[in-house]
Amino acid sequence: MAIYRHILYAMAIHTELIERYILLLMEYIHLIHSSEIIKQLDNAPAVFQIGINAIAHIFKMSFLLSKNTELAGCYTQKGMYCYLEYIEQMNRTNTLHNLENTDAVLFVYDKTLTDLYTPTIGGSGGQLQNSFLNILSLNNTHTDDTAWKSILEHLSYITKSILWFSNKDITHLQRIDLTHEYLHKYLLLYLDMPAVATTASAATAAADAAAACASADVGAFPMRNTETLELMKYVSTIQEKIPMSYSDYVEFLDTFYKTHRRFAKQKRCPSLTTVRAKCLSIAVFLRGNTYREIPASEYGKTEGWKTNTDFVKWLFV
Repeated sequence: MAIYRHILYAMAIHTELIERYILLLMEYIHLIHSSEIIKQLDNAPAVFQIGINAIAHIFKMSFLLSKNTELAGCYTQKGMYCYLEYIEQMNRTNTLHNLENTDAVLFVYDKTLTDLYTPTIGGSGGQLQNSFLNILSLNNTHTDDTAWKSILEHLSYITKSILWFSNKDITHLQRIDLTHEYLHKYLLLYLDMPAVATTASAATAAADAAAACASADVGAFPMRNTETLELMKYVSTIQEKIPMSYSDYVEFLDTFYKTHRRFAKQKRCPSLTTVRAKCLSIAVFLRGNTYREIPASEYGKTEGWKTNTDFVKWLFV
């Protein structure tokens, strides 16, 4: 029972972390969308993406330092407004063309997290910056909890994959929808849980916890293996090689999510070799075909695909 309670507690904390992150991200995108200054910038997409990176870093750092989801959310929210202040200052001095990720993150960190983390070595600005960078890389003494580190490390990767930053035709409002409808689901699906089932009784507890998780409709209990994150390469490969409208992309994300959940419940997951081989097939044989044209393509006919759902299922077998 102790292991069972541990699993449920971990699941609740993971879900709370993800839900707080999603709300923060939606608020940030809304702020960017409402900013008249950013709308006028030539490098608005770069400014938007750097802000996403800053948010992920602040959320990771503040939670790892405080182990408090609410506090992490407060500091991240403050960081959003500091970042917008930073952009306004850079715009006034006409130096936005020199904007770099590290500069922005260090500025926001200095404005938000200095009271949570005080470097043990005082002195020059260079020493202070090194302390900042140690936290950014999650290599300080506060990050010895590998479970939390793993969860927080994956936030940025999955966010970038689902929100498809390279597609300039996707609007901020559409990215808010993607964040709410799909990023939330994918984070729950792909983020690893700590390994706890080492005995027969523990395995039973894990199975019970998985059933409870599924019945609560918060996502299947994620499998602890590298294949779950490796599957995100399908998403990035299809984004790069297969032309899609926004509605096609939403349909793909929905089908891909449902298919993976179904295969995960059956404890079936393609190997790393399979994922890489099929990504290569997509790049070689399907490149240039639109998403709608895939079933009728020469390769699709060879595989016997009738619908796009058949194509998505093929990714998992």
